[in-house]
Amino acid sequence: FVAGSLQPVPDGTCTAEDYIMLQLRLQTGLNTAALKQRFGVELTQKQQKSFAKFCQGGLALQTPQGYTLTTRGLLVQNALLAELLG
Repeated sequence: FVAGSLQPVPDGTCTAEDYIMLQLRLQTGLNTAALKQRFGVELTQKQQKSFAKFCQGGLALQTPQGYTLTTRGLLVQNALLAELLG
């Protein structure tokens, strides 16, 4: 923020990968419709398979909006993100 202003100052561009990473760090998780609307992309087949594996292992939950990490998933989120975005 600029002093005396309530307007945010852009700090660079956010890519779809950045968005996925940042959203999964939030309790609300990743909204796949918002991902598509904002960036024009959907999760890849590889990413969908990874999320299925994470859900099966109790590291993520599928929600009506997309995916969120469980408490266990948040503890190992860097490894999960490396698989999703690698």
